[in-house]
Amino acid sequence: MILFGAVGMVMFLITFFNTKERVQDRSGGKSLPLKESVKSIKGNMPWIAGVLLGVVFFIMYVIKLSSGIYYITYNLDKPDLVTTVNTLGSLTLIGIIFVPFLSKKYSKKTLIISGMVINIVGQLIIHFSGQSTALVLTGTVIGAIGFGLPVGLLFALIADTVDYGEWKSGVRAQGLLASTASGIAIKLGSGLGGAIPAWLLAAGGYVANQTQTSSALQMIEISFIWLPIILSVLSILILVFLYKWEKPHHEIIAELEVRRAQ
Repeated sequence: MILFGAVGMVMFLITFFNTKERVQDRSGGKSLPLKESVKSIKGNMPWIAGVLLGVVFFIMYVIKLSSGIYYITYNLDKPDLVTTVNTLGSLTLIGIIFVPFLSKKYSKKTLIISGMVINIVGQLIIHFSGQSTALVLTGTVIGAIGFGLPVGLLFALIADTVDYGEWKSGVRAQGLLASTASGIAIKLGSGLGGAIPAWLLAAGGYVANQTQTSSALQMIEISFIWLPIILSVLSILILVFLYKWEKPHHEIIAELEVRRAQ
């Protein structure tokens, strides 16, 4: 934890000293009333899709984090692997690192869907690994890297919806859209992600530090393997059916520039 904290501090300092403001404030210093800001949400389907994706992502992240120790300890009977698997889970950073480079060639939607498919592959490898430590670790690495793509793109995707809201309603409310989206996603997603595994364990009759019944093992497997797969599929469906733009993002930006110049 100390190592992660030190690295995080260095990264934040680099960001602070090298980030330059590129967006010009056209509000003239006037604050936007809440009543006006809310207009940017009405009909903003990309924003709604972004919020739903955020909730799903955080549910999935917390579920895997909290239920992994149970699956490895009881289902695989390899408690010595817990630390290794948790460490490999941080390889999500590799997927995040590749986001800026891949974004130049592929759309956010394509990359998020691809990341979710890769995550599903990783989950299935773990499921069919049997008692193979090598396959468990391989599936963990693949899933973590794949999950890094959507994690790295989520808030960039939400930021794009600010432009859409302005184009659709004439109101640019980046503060409201960004803060409410991230707040709902993090709080609701994290809350449900922590509660769902607890509910499943209780339903399966889990008893700590004891040999688990078949029903308890089944619930642990559902929590660690199948729920992330289901949530990955749900994320793909949200992107396919809800994340809809009436025009490509670059065309919306061009139209906004024309409006602002008038």
